Amino acid sequence: MNSDLFRHAVDGKLAADMSAYAKWKFTGADRERYLNGQITNDVRLLRPGHTLRAAVCNAKGRMEGIVHVYPGEDALYVTAPSALRESLTARLGKFIIADDVEMTDITDDWQLFFVPHGSVAKEQHLSLAPDSLTYQINRFGVSGTDVWLPANSKSPKPEFAPESIWDALRIIHKIPRWGRDMDFNTLPPEMHLELSAISYNKGCYIGQEVISRLKSVGHVNKLLCLLKAANGKVPALPANCESDGKIIGQATSATTHPQSGELLVLATLQRQFSAAGTKVSIGDTVFTVSV
Repeated sequence: MNSDLFRHAVDGKLAADMSAYAKWKFTGADRERYLNGQITNDVRLLRPGHTLRAAVCNAKGRMEGIVHVYPGEDALYVTAPSALRESLTARLGKFIIADDVEMTDITDDWQLFFVPHGSVAKEQHLSLAPDSLTYQINRFGVSGTDVWLPANSKSPKPEFAPESIWDALRIIHKIPRWGRDMDFNTLPPEMHLELSAISYNKGCYIGQEVISRLKSVGHVNKLLCLLKAANGKVPALPANCESDGKIIGQATSATTHPQSGELLVLATLQRQFSAAGTKVSIGDTVFTVSV
């Protein structure tokens, strides 16, 4: 991987193209109350110009998606990975019955770019374009700005870093990716989402009873972990993780650190093997669980 490209991306000289992400607009007097009943975080905590990360769950607490919510003028905007466009359109609109809420798919109406808050001023990448909307957000484990531009905007696009750069950055920061590290069988706390995407104080939402019970129990049975090895070949994924010949989890994402050369893997391990310093094998390579 090109270490210069990686450094330029982290510095904010390059952007991530998120335009393929699914996007929805919620309007109507009940939009905040309705959306609060569908996701794990508290929409009432949204501040102008900022975003809120949340999971969408079923009644059993299993994830149906991961989203970000943005405040707008007389509207709330929601984004999610593109693979969730069809399923979340159905899921998030399913319970609109007597509510004063309208949900509109606006995926194709907007471009979406992410620019890290690196050493280069974010204003160089369209955050001051007259037709843009900008929001502070954490993506890939770093703070930055999401820039929304109308699909027909004449404003110049930023220079983009390839997806592999952003994938490496999120692995370094132990950020799970939908469809790779988490899916419809995942419980949000398994991905450490209680740290950034769950409110335990806001009241009822779909899956809330299970999520609250997991908190009262104090743990889940498996956890996302970052594994490190000084060097080695990136394994074919998914791959079994083993300890003393016993399968203890599955590795789902991997990269070589663009600067240190370390081999990094994201894996979901049985909880008793998730402590920092634990040795885990993937094929012939021995990894150490990182903090």
